[in-house]
Amino acid sequence: MLKKRSLKKNALLNAIRQITSALFPLITVPYATRVLGAEHYGLVNFSASIINYFVLIAGLGISSYAVREGARVRNDQTKINQFASQMFTINVISTICSYACLIFFLVIWPQNHNLVLLLLVQSSQIIATTLGMDWVNNVYEDFFYITIRYIIFQCFALVGMFIFVHGPNDYLAYAFCMILSVVGGNLCNIAYIRKYVHVSLTKKIDMGRHLKPILVLFSNSVATILYITAGTTILGILMSNTEVGIYSVPVKIYTIIKNIINAVIMVTVPRVSFYIGQQHIKESKLLLDKTLNIIVVLVFPAMIGLAFLAEPIITIISGAEFSSGAVSLRLLCVALLFGNLACFFANAVLLPFKREKFFLQATCIAAICNVALNFMLIPLCGIKGPAIATIVSEFIVMVYSAFKAREVYIPSTFLKNLGQTSIGCVTICLICYVTRMLIAKPFFDILISVTLSLIAYGLTMILMRNEIIRSLVRMIISVVRDK
Repeated sequence: MLKKRSLKKNALLNAIRQITSALFPLITVPYATRVLGAEHYGLVNFSASIINYFVLIAGLGISSYAVREGARVRNDQTKINQFASQMFTINVISTICSYACLIFFLVIWPQNHNLVLLLLVQSSQIIATTLGMDWVNNVYEDFFYITIRYIIFQCFALVGMFIFVHGPNDYLAYAFCMILSVVGGNLCNIAYIRKYVHVSLTKKIDMGRHLKPILVLFSNSVATILYITAGTTILGILMSNTEVGIYSVPVKIYTIIKNIINAVIMVTVPRVSFYIGQQHIKESKLLLDKTLNIIVVLVFPAMIGLAFLAEPIITIISGAEFSSGAVSLRLLCVALLFGNLACFFANAVLLPFKREKFFLQATCIAAICNVALNFMLIPLCGIKGPAIATIVSEFIVMVYSAFKAREVYIPSTFLKNLGQTSIGCVTICLICYVTRMLIAKPFFDILISVTLSLIAYGLTMILMRNEIIRSLVRMIISVVRDK
């Protein structure tokens, strides 16, 4: 069994990766929006929202299924080799189908030369993801390699952007730089994962065992991507690339914050699956309790701070041309709370306990509502429409997943932690409000508000003897001492 300390290090490494993934867009987005302009920046994001569907077809839900099932047999080399070969073979078949669908789409879609070129460039991540099999690294919780690899290729992408992207016509170079971390990282995996598994194409796929749960998870992924990216896609269909570009900035900010918090959730999934596979149900529920409390401690201050600072953040990141996106960002702050809690109950509870059918039901309902609301609200509300649809969708997944998760897991310390967090958030509201009244310049408004809010929130939680904050401090100290 892996040591408890390794889980803490994994959580910290995954947090570092997500924080790094947040820092790079803070550099790339301001540069890209100013150099490319709203129209071309919107075109890149519109094409990315389309290519995501073909990435999904290729992925087929295999990654989530492989992490869950692979974690159960990772200590048996023969079984994990056989399992990995089966997953790779299925993934190759789905990748061929994905490229066939992409070719068909390019034939029937009204010809737009710029969009076609972008889709072809961005489609390189499909084959790279299949060959890379990054789920193997997650099964073995090798977050050190994942983190270092990600940072290196993000640096390459950043350097490439500054070298090759200098004007609106350089949108293809920008698109490739944005997928470089996925493409490059997965190509490195081809050699790296041999330390864990030996993979080859196999005729013994065992479809009867794998196909049903894979298709359920695939349906989950399709429904999830629909209610996450449908707003951008439909916005591009009903309105112009300029509106897509403006809306893409708050979505990018929202996604960054959401992924940082979700990193805490996803790093626990292999361990929860491992505990369940070893029949250590008590340990799995204790880990879930701690994870949920960490989410609450992080998501509430993030949501409130982002809502207060939406306008100066948009202005600094993208300039006045994108300032109308501040309203959408404030709306997405509400979705942030629902989205992170939905991710917890769905990915950390339902999937490890093999209740993915309930996750599928939740995401299907959310996807249908999201698409319908986008077609209704975008003509009426413009770029605020997709944000409202996202709130409703995330709320549906959260409520439905939590309701179904209660059969296997009921939080035990949630209310106490929520009360302490609410008190701590009051200090953030006061600080952000007063700072906004006294300081007019966006940069100093953000700098002072964030600094004082972090200090005040941390001290308030420590004074209330919040166990999560205290354990996080102890974890960081122990990791530093170990080094």
